[in-house]
Amino acid sequence: MPTFQWRENLRLGHPEVDRQHLEIIARVNLFQGALDAGEGQDRLVALFDDLDQYARSHFQLEERLMEQHGYPGLNAHRAEHARFMARVAGFRSRLLQREAGLPRAVLRYLEEWLVQHLAEVDTAMVQFLRAARRAK
Repeated sequence: MPTFQWRENLRLGHPEVDRQHLEIIARVNLFQGALDAGEGQDRLVALFDDLDQYARSHFQLEERLMEQHGYPGLNAHRAEHARFMARVAGFRSRLLQREAGLPRAVLRYLEEWLVQHLAEVDTAMVQFLRAARRAK
């Protein structure tokens, strides 16, 4: 059973952003499922790469929305995305080296980062986008 379950308090109220967040969680859970099933290193790396590519695409959507609406926190939000992607790249290198215990540490990091990011950083972004829409 996946440990990273969608919680309604993570719903931000922007349908496309919420849909993509659900997909990110689903991909994290695929990684966990493969790990729990004892699937090989190649499968874990492939799933991790898939998650990485999807996250990049999602971050592009968020950044495009922030640019379109003149979000004042764009640079800080973009920097948060960049730090996440740098951390993910480091994890990938370490996964390839088959570092013991790393896959579980990756799962913990992903869940903690995503919950914090959605609850704080993305919530502020979506609140701004809603206010900008109402102001039009």
